Amino acid sequence: MIVVLGAMRTGASLVARMLHNLGVVMGSSQPMPWPGFWQDDYEDMGLAVRIAPAFESGKRPAVIDLQSYIDDRRSKYQRMRKLYGTQIQSYGVRSIFLPFYWEEWLEACSSMHERLRLVICRRDPEAMTESLRRCAEAVVPHYRESWLSSVLAKNEELVKRVEQIATSAPVTCSVEFGSAIPEHLCKELNLAMTAHARDGVR
Repeated sequence: MIVVLGAMRTGASLVARMLHNLGVVMGSSQPMPWPGFWQDDYEDMGLAVRIAPAFESGKRPAVIDLQSYIDDRRSKYQRMRKLYGTQIQSYGVRSIFLPFYWEEWLEACSSMHERLRLVICRRDPEAMTESLRRCAEAVVPHYRESWLSSVLAKNEELVKRVEQIATSAPVTCSVEFGSAIPEHLCKELNLAMTAHARDGVR
């Protein structure tokens, strides 16, 4: 399983889309509420529905729920592999919630004998902040400042969590914002190039 981790506005969505084009079964393309900034984010909704309640309540997600998610993803990958053969190269996940629950995730993966290939996405902090400020322009003015303050604080925490993971876990591939290209992902993740990835088809 390929796991894409990155804070908001680090290009993690773009990397997930490239992996999708390379035949990696990722989460669905989800439209975001900031027109012109986020066309899609490939947030894995199957994982999000298992983690979001814990995120909102401040509790930890149940490992058994994460195991159930991994089992579902494996089954989907196997079905697609039967349908499309070697066009389907692997499966992966990208979730904004995952860095906050990395310990539970590792426990679930270990119990399922799942080998992880970790992709870390990074961007200059000032550029991330500026990008989020531009996103805030689409928020209703009355709530804009409070929304931005909350998102910036959460993103700062998210950056720290991703870096902690990067120093404690083997990183297969590291991607700086603006430098993600399919050839780099193929080389680092041992994937074959596809026409979809080469042509940039969604």
